[in-house]
Amino acid sequence: MLNSDDEDISHFIGLDEGERGDLSDLHAGTNETSLLLRTRPEAVRDNYRQLSPQPAPAPAAAFAQAARVLTAFGMSDKAAQLRTLGSIISWSSQRDWPSYIGAPAEGSARAGEAMLQGRVQLAREVFARVLQGEAVPMTPPLWWLRLLRFLP
Repeated sequence: MLNSDDEDISHFIGLDEGERGDLSDLHAGTNETSLLLRTRPEAVRDNYRQLSPQPAPAPAAAFAQAARVLTAFGMSDKAAQLRTLGSIISWSSQRDWPSYIGAPAEGSARAGEAMLQGRVQLAREVFARVLQGEAVPMTPPLWWLRLLRFLP
């Protein structure tokens, strides 16, 4: 979820859906392969170009239903985060699922560079605003679910 479903960040770094660490590219897909091809190409397995795209599993029913409720109440951003969390939980609980979600074969050092440059530029802009004394509200994905940590 490096770039999640944040359209501003996605346009800022110039990557499309399925390339940016969104729901269709959750783990070791285009996004993470691109970052590694740019920063540590020796860490990418030689056969990554032969891997077929792997879709994200559907979120568990409870997560999908909760996301529908949130959407009905106009909270589509939170619903998208909940669907992503539900897919991650579904994927991690299945032993026979492939070790990646997305399309590693589509990864490129160019896309990795775009992500790095975009993040550095965004960090510079935020840092400059903070130095000017501006409060810059930023909330991590799923922050609104932090109360769940108190459940048994």
